[in-house]
Amino acid sequence: VIDRTALGFDQLKPPGLAEIVALDGRGAPIGAADAETNRARTINLACGRGPVIGVAGAFVQTSVTTTVGDLLDGRPVPARPCRTEPIA
Repeated sequence: VIDRTALGFDQLKPPGLAEIVALDGRGAPIGAADAETNRARTINLACGRGPVIGVAGAFVQTSVTTTVGDLLDGRPVPARPCRTEPIA
């Protein structure tokens, strides 16, 4: 995307994304595009689907459970390790 500054110079800007919708396995939208109607909806990422965290040289798979509202509000989302044994 090229934008023009107030002085008339061209400025390259990164592309923006809007109206993103998550799809299920069949390609159908999971929820309505209106986030307000989905604020209480639970988002559950099972073990191995959450972020991978590096701890003491080892990679730890995690799970995450949160809500659409928490994500929209920018609240922290706790990740739980999938394994229970100590790393070191």
